[in-house]
Amino acid sequence: MFKKKSCIKCNKKIKSSFNFCPHCGTRNMTLEDYGMLGIEDNQNKHQPLVVPQKATLLDSIIGKVMESAIGAIEKEMQKDLKEMTKGQKKGNFQLMINGQKIDPETLGKIEEEKPLKKISKLFNEEKRKKLNSLPEKEPKTLVRRLSNKVLYEMEIPGVDSIDDVSINQLEDSIEIKAISSKKAYKKLIPISLPIKHYFVTKGKLTLELESN
Repeated sequence: MFKKKSCIKCNKKIKSSFNFCPHCGTRNMTLEDYGMLGIEDNQNKHQPLVVPQKATLLDSIIGKVMESAIGAIEKEMQKDLKEMTKGQKKGNFQLMINGQKIDPETLGKIEEEKPLKKISKLFNEEKRKKLNSLPEKEPKTLVRRLSNKVLYEMEIPGVDSIDDVSINQLEDSIEIKAISSKKAYKKLIPISLPIKHYFVTKGKLTLELESN
């Protein structure tokens, strides 16, 4: 059996080797127990002087108050940070794709499909009759593709005026008709690109189509 002694405060039995009461935390040492160095030098500063006790209602209240105070401080810091960055100007940043300036805010957005430009330049009744009375011939056609357009060049000898040319842009093709004094020219181009320009020079019809 271990030797026991009574706590000097709560009077409960504790081991004689204990310097502190495990029940109330009171120091239980006589003066000679401290040795020649004194009370302060004999203490182990890395050990608690009082036996831990269960948290009380007051401890819980203090903890909640501290938590609330810390939360309020964080909100104020975030508010100050927003005010600091609010007045800062955006950098002069430009995004270029294929030589064209792009707005970063529009990236990922689906552009609305633009309607195709359709041209209908048709013959009147008199020229339709003349067209039907002449022998038909399909004109020779040369196609040239450039970076942003497509050029159709048709040979229509004897036609020197755009008034003698009929252009009808259909849903998925372009119908070309032209009349000279001796022949009627007819051509159906199976393409749905919009027409930008058209003109006639020295018996040649040129159509300029948008490619993008």
